[in-house]
Amino acid sequence: MEIISDESEILLPKLKILTKVSKWDKYESVKRKLYDKDNNAYDFTFIRGYATTTKDTELYSYQEIDNIDFFIALIELHNKLSVEYTVMQADIEKNLSSKDIDLILSFCRSYGLPFWASSLTAVTVFNDNSNIKTGDTTSENLFRSIVPFSEENYFPVASFVVGLNSFYNDFLLLVGLNHWQDDINISPLIKGNEKRISLLLEINTDFYTPNLNPFVTYWNNINKCLALNCENIMHLAAYYICIMYQQKVFSFGYILKCKKCGNLFVSHQSRKRFCGKPCTRGAYYIANKRLQKAIEKTD
Repeated sequence: MEIISDESEILLPKLKILTKVSKWDKYESVKRKLYDKDNNAYDFTFIRGYATTTKDTELYSYQEIDNIDFFIALIELHNKLSVEYTVMQADIEKNLSSKDIDLILSFCRSYGLPFWASSLTAVTVFNDNSNIKTGDTTSENLFRSIVPFSEENYFPVASFVVGLNSFYNDFLLLVGLNHWQDDINISPLIKGNEKRISLLLEINTDFYTPNLNPFVTYWNNINKCLALNCENIMHLAAYYICIMYQQKVFSFGYILKCKKCGNLFVSHQSRKRFCGKPCTRGAYYIANKRLQKAIEKTD
């Protein structure tokens, strides 16, 4: 991505955005006990990612994510969850439904873990002041102290829901500041939240998630380029909030709905109808033929 400063004639080099992606071939929800400051035990839901094929799997790999499908998927996930949003993780845990867990698992299968913990004591999506007893500061911050090799890793669902709502608030603020409310691309993503946008603008709030962790650039010897490091998918989403605000125009393409799976995706071709593997035109018609044959047999 080429970025030119408005205050300087110096052309900055292209940045390669590399993100730590933790993607496994198996995901499941598990319950683990955590303790508050009074040593009271609570059962919290974690998503466990692990490998079924080989051991000593890399906990994460640096990947260049070349589209914003994950960003749109995070927004869509937020809008589909039924749990009431609050900063109290214990309340979120009590109200999580099995459908909510299934939706989050589906997201993980497509994009990997949104973030992860190096131990089961780490329960905060960002290095915030959680009321859960988590031990030392480094284990609280999920952007640090990542074990390089592991057979599995986890992330806490209730904390993710808190972080997801913070991200969505930033997206609504972005829409309001850039006057995107009437953009045909954006309007389906904010349906029913117009008053929330007005409130965010009225109280003159600022972006939250981009301020939580810095964006670090470094020289990548393998690709011989200046790279920007994002610690996980949530960190990358915060980066795109910044980029979209600076661009003022949504220039990433058309937000479309896949004709086969029904999920949203982004494409520079407005007539595209399928999001890609495994959703292709051929796969769609094969599935339709199988369905028709099944119906004919029942008749």
